[in-house]
Amino acid sequence: MEEGDEIAMKKKMKLKKNNKKNMQRALFTKAEFLSNMSHDLRTPINGIIGFTELILYGKTGDITPEQKEYLSDIVSCASQLLAIINELLDIAKLEAGMIEFKPAKVDVIRVLKRTLDVFNTLIIGKNISLEIKVDPAVNYIIIDSTKFKQVIYNYVSNAFKFTYPGGHIIIRVRPDKSNFFRLEVEDTGIGIRQEDIPKLFIAFQKVDKDSINLEEHISTGLGLALTRQIVESQGGRVGVESVWKKGSIFYAILPCSPL
Repeated sequence: MEEGDEIAMKKKMKLKKNNKKNMQRALFTKAEFLSNMSHDLRTPINGIIGFTELILYGKTGDITPEQKEYLSDIVSCASQLLAIINELLDIAKLEAGMIEFKPAKVDVIRVLKRTLDVFNTLIIGKNISLEIKVDPAVNYIIIDSTKFKQVIYNYVSNAFKFTYPGGHIIIRVRPDKSNFFRLEVEDTGIGIRQEDIPKLFIAFQKVDKDSINLEEHISTGLGLALTRQIVESQGGRVGVESVWKKGSIFYAILPCSPL
């Protein structure tokens, strides 16, 4: 290599390194800002939820059924706003590398069952069957169980939102390539158009659900964006296979033990 080429390459490498540092600094600053802002936002929202629940549960006197319905809506909306704030903060912290993962040996079936307990009401209310299939080869893995539960919850919650009553959801965990496993959540829901798939794991990207009466379920997409950040931060990847109006398979491929 000629001296001029070597100097140019060194300059290019230095510039790349500086750009990476600047980007990391910007991500850290963004996470710090969101952390401070979220604290200021969460305090009044928690106050709204707390005082509304006092009235809702009759602690301040009797209320009518109509008032109870309105108060329940207030709690629900405030809780959704709180969840959005928390998800935004988690995404920013993951991007900045500020969240520490704590891997430990995990019983996959037990984690799945505990995570899925929260969906019991939906299972009965929407008459949706839920099936778990775990390959014995991955009964036990080494992973951060809290973050793993969050990935499972986000995928299954998404499946319930877009699956019609009487539908079916299957959760599979099986080996993938060497030292990796694959989590799949398959549903018989409305499916996704191919042109919308690239938008799915990006926050605030809207996916077209026209011709389907599911407006109440159109969301910010933060849950899937957070899932992608959690998985990629551990050396994994996410994806989806879908057929419009027939169903989808959302998946995450993760290491069976820390890389």
